[in-house]
Amino acid sequence: MQIAQVPSIEQQPRTVADTALHYGYVAYNDIYVGDRKVQPAHSPYYQVIPARQLIPFTNIEVAEPNPKVTSSPSHVRTAEGKDPSVVFVPKPARQCAFELENAYAGWGFKILYPLTGFSSEDAFKVFQAIQPFAYKLADILSALEDAESRIASTTSYEVSYEGDKVKIEPLTSELRKVAKQVLPLIIESAERAVNEATDIKNSTIQKMEQFYATGSGKKAADPLDKRIFDDLKEEIPVLLGKKPSDGLDRLAEILSQRESGDIAQLRADLTKELAELRELKEDLAKDRANKDKMAQVRAARTPVPA
Repeated sequence: MQIAQVPSIEQQPRTVADTALHYGYVAYNDIYVGDRKVQPAHSPYYQVIPARQLIPFTNIEVAEPNPKVTSSPSHVRTAEGKDPSVVFVPKPARQCAFELENAYAGWGFKILYPLTGFSSEDAFKVFQAIQPFAYKLADILSALEDAESRIASTTSYEVSYEGDKVKIEPLTSELRKVAKQVLPLIIESAERAVNEATDIKNSTIQKMEQFYATGSGKKAADPLDKRIFDDLKEEIPVLLGKKPSDGLDRLAEILSQRESGDIAQLRADLTKELAELRELKEDLAKDRANKDKMAQVRAARTPVPA
């Protein structure tokens, strides 16, 4: 899947860094914004911040209670049709981005500060050179290993992923410099994402094995598990053909298997020892036969007294 072109979002004139266009990125998972107001209502990211995409943040206005109005029925409107109980206050781009970074630092959400103030067109060129596609987590780190060569390229080149192809034009010297600063932030977020996903995968396997062993744990993979396994390009393990009716039954089955295995090992050990005893018995018999033969020879040579 190709990364989405950053849409054009109207931005108020820049006066200070906080109000300039900011850009964010998270590799781990889509962020469902909920009640947070961090995007303008017309933004495609108003409700969901997609993973592994370049996300622009611009200045917005948010509704807050009007301190001058203590109470106002919802049906009351001013002559302009506005609700007097609320006022709209500006929320700078940096504050919008920081709100998500603060809430989802554990997921590896990053504000790409080196891109601050750049147009969406230039920011997308930088991001596309670093991460041409919305890679799955199984592939993203290896893809980012090639980012430096893409950034340094002075000629156009084509890259492909899972059947998709895209032609990328070389960056200007200024954008190459910025891309080198952005790359470590993307890599850090991707590494956090892969580690988080791997931990969930391992925990799911452990809990499923626990359930099939004792009846407690995780009975089956949930939607998050399925997404994680798919993102890591791994199959959810099928531990048994049928689920146990009772944890005690499964425990008894395991003990029986273990006991059977012990008996089989004991039988193998006894068979080996028996073979060694037979070999020793044969050696003793041969040695005795040899001794008897020598005794007969000595007896034949000894003269009988008159």
